[in-house]
Amino acid sequence: MPTLKFPLFGVFYLFIVPSFIPFVRRFYYTFYDRPEQDLFHVVPDVVLILLAIVYLDRVRKGMAPGVEDRTLSLWVWLFILYQFARVFLGSYMTTMEGLNHFKFTALYTLCFFLAIHFVTSTKQVVSLFKITTVLGLAAALYGIKQVLFGYTDFELIWLKYMKNKFVTMFIEGIPRPFSFLASPACFADLMLFSIITSFSLSSITRGAFRLLCFLGVPVMAYGLLLTSVRTNWMCLLVASCSGSSSPTAPPSGSRR
Repeated sequence: MPTLKFPLFGVFYLFIVPSFIPFVRRFYYTFYDRPEQDLFHVVPDVVLILLAIVYLDRVRKGMAPGVEDRTLSLWVWLFILYQFARVFLGSYMTTMEGLNHFKFTALYTLCFFLAIHFVTSTKQVVSLFKITTVLGLAAALYGIKQVLFGYTDFELIWLKYMKNKFVTMFIEGIPRPFSFLASPACFADLMLFSIITSFSLSSITRGAFRLLCFLGVPVMAYGLLLTSVRTNWMCLLVASCSGSSSPTAPPSGSRR
């Protein structure tokens, strides 16, 4: 797979593709039965595992693990080993339940270290910021569309199916907008991150994209308000007060 030879491809894949998977799943499973093992979820998991394999192989070969604090890196590996032992040796979960639990508790923790190891230049960071901003603006526009013009037929079918299974999706029986993402909480998270990246990019970009950042922030802020996720409202307030940091050119001889 390209991820093994070009791990940066896997990083960009994980930034872009998973955001659209919930939308595709809602549409696809309107017409087809839901399988026991959902390939829409398996493929991103495989990409994440391949990135972890490449990273661990580089660590084994003595290459820099991508974190300056070696003590922190040691604690991360101990945490992963602990989670592996707890999930597969010290619990009564089935193999599939254990794998799913290990994915959330260990592999997702590793994502931070994968990113800082494989993303090696300011240009790549800026590209990921731009992707986040564009994704956020697209999600905000689609979420606003859901509020103003209603949900599509396959989204209404999904909402009916989830009404008794996903109670936090609704407020007094009215569904909260979720855009093309998995839930209102995911929608709110993307809005928060994309607003921060937009502020960051507005200070280092020029021309049309800088204008897009300025015009997109109020749209994404409105999308964030529509989610009714108060935690993210507070996070945005804190980020606004503290000032969002932007990627800057690294010193001569530095990899970041």
